[in-house]
Amino acid sequence: MWGQYLEGLGVLVRENLLDIKFIALLIGGGVKRHWEKIAPYVYELREKGKAPRVFTEFEYLYDEVMKYAEEHPELGIQKTEYQFAGHLEDK
Repeated sequence: MWGQYLEGLGVLVRENLLDIKFIALLIGGGVKRHWEKIAPYVYELREKGKAPRVFTEFEYLYDEVMKYAEEHPELGIQKTEYQFAGHLEDK
């Protein structure tokens, strides 16, 4: 349920209907924690071809929150290096 909600917020941010600033300030830490928790499963589903677009907007939201957080360190949302399903990414 939370993932679907964040997927919807990702669509609103991508379409410029919602400013990433509000997401980062209100739930940025939650976006980060939840994405990093479910990302291994999401990448596995994508790679196996079972759901190639699953949570693409949620991932976009995560990326945008992390960009905003990098510009605003006072938020305390730290970048995390992580490796999922063969991906090494610096988010």
